[in-house]
Amino acid sequence: MKILVFEDNLFFLTRLDAAFRQAGHEVRLASATEEATTALKEGPDAAVVSLHAPGALEFVRRASENGTPVAAYCGHAEVDLRRQAKEAGAEVLLSNADIPAALERALWRIIGAGGRPAE
Repeated sequence: MKILVFEDNLFFLTRLDAAFRQAGHEVRLASATEEATTALKEGPDAAVVSLHAPGALEFVRRASENGTPVAAYCGHAEVDLRRQAKEAGAEVLLSNADIPAALERALWRIIGAGGRPAE
């Protein structure tokens, strides 16, 4: 799967990159809005977005309009930010703590199993 990761925190960016590559995915990293928007034109299968990245909500809107499924994440208590992301088109919302255990499954859920066995 081709995954676009939009995250402005280098620590999270490198962790997500390593985890996705280890799982066999092709990863495109973006740490700024312009970079993420340009990468969206490459046609990723899904986008993973930190809602704390500058311009994240606008990016979620663009990705959704482009037909790219979006999994977004932020702190679990950030109810308003989560609501805004859902309204912008995020299909899956995760808390930062959910990322290690739930992100891979969430991505397959939003793009379809693509021949993978159901869990």
